[in-house]
Amino acid sequence: MKLIKLKKKMKEKPIINIHSKTQELSLDSGKYHINVIGGFLIKKSNFKIKITKTSTKREIPIKKTKFPLQSFEGGKREKRCYEFKIIEKGKYSLEFKNSRNLIIKRSNVAIFFPFNIFNKAVPNEQIEIRIIPKSYW
Repeated sequence: MKLIKLKKKMKEKPIINIHSKTQELSLDSGKYHINVIGGFLIKKSNFKIKITKTSTKREIPIKKTKFPLQSFEGGKREKRCYEFKIIEKGKYSLEFKNSRNLIIKRSNVAIFFPFNIFNKAVPNEQIEIRIIPKSYW
């Protein structure tokens, strides 16, 4: 298992596949956003992200974001979906639950045209997330 370090003023923002095993993160204190990569229309169903402090096994509450911004980063579509706050700097474990239930479509057009054959779902094995420190913005 590779330790991923996230610092407030980082230039590189690591990408994590939702089907990967438990990841270990080194997080500074502060607020973070979680972007889902692959498309703009996201159906979460039972999909959950769990972040736990390694030393105390305390789970960090993850909330649905108030402002789900859409963007292009490195030629890929991203949508901000979650946010969380780290109070104490340290090592945390990241775990995904019900990864197969997450459905992403490239465009929001499907909201208006539900039978749009051109807006197919992104293959579930290719869905990734990016954790971004809030101070990055």
